[in-house]
Amino acid sequence: MTREEREETMAEVQRLFSASNIEFLKERGRKKLESDFPGQGQEAAAGVESDDVYEGEVDLGFGNRLELDELEIDKQKWMEPVAEEEDLPRPEDESFEGRRFDFEGNELKRGSSGVEEEYDPILYHHGEEPGRPGYTVQELLVLSDSNNGGQRQLALRTLGNIVANDSDVSQLWIRHRQVHVRFAVSVSHANINVRHAALAALVQLLVRFPSFTKDLADIPEFLISLENIAKQEMFHVDEQEESPSVVSLAHILSLLLPLAPKLQDICSDIINFAADSYRV
Repeated sequence: MTREEREETMAEVQRLFSASNIEFLKERGRKKLESDFPGQGQEAAAGVESDDVYEGEVDLGFGNRLELDELEIDKQKWMEPVAEEEDLPRPEDESFEGRRFDFEGNELKRGSSGVEEEYDPILYHHGEEPGRPGYTVQELLVLSDSNNGGQRQLALRTLGNIVANDSDVSQLWIRHRQVHVRFAVSVSHANINVRHAALAALVQLLVRFPSFTKDLADIPEFLISLENIAKQEMFHVDEQEESPSVVSLAHILSLLLPLAPKLQDICSDIINFAADSYRV
């Protein structure tokens, strides 16, 4: 991993991890408004009546609450049924990122006549081509950064399957699109299903492209997250039920250990835990 690639990776990590600092940024924005308009108070600085401002909120320039709600409604259109009039064929994009995949990472191709086969309705959504089933890699990359836990989990799972199964996936493309960083950041997500999807995707990545262990070992936040998540999984897991995430963690930690010796203790703990609990 070159210095340039390391700087690019760290910039992406900092950008994605910053989502957890929303409350801090809101508070900082409020203080900035007060300092920019000394003596006028928050209401005068925002130029609105007190009844229009909710306690603890900052005017972000989006207007009233209705406009904000409309933005949220737009985000949910991905999950609405696709109308028949939206089913308009477009020339197929032959590039890797233009191809469409199902959730298992299988490519969905047009028939010889250029007409789509019949697929599960859940594969149709409001993306760039709502009349076509499946997701492009570009759409999945966008959803992998979503604040919606379900969308993010779906994107990570599908990207992991594509990385594992598609012959056109290359190390160059993964590094260019920072796919490994997206997986790494999602390991510390608040949603347990997102975390498990990220861990499974990382295993798929490292099994096919072991060289990415070096890239991941160079991300301090990722190593800290792995250690914390490993402790949580061992503490909360029900010994009567198999936890795939524990097995995934043991696999990932064992691959990273040669490059990150400080993981030795937690790696030993979780590997022994997984072996005792699930006979792996």
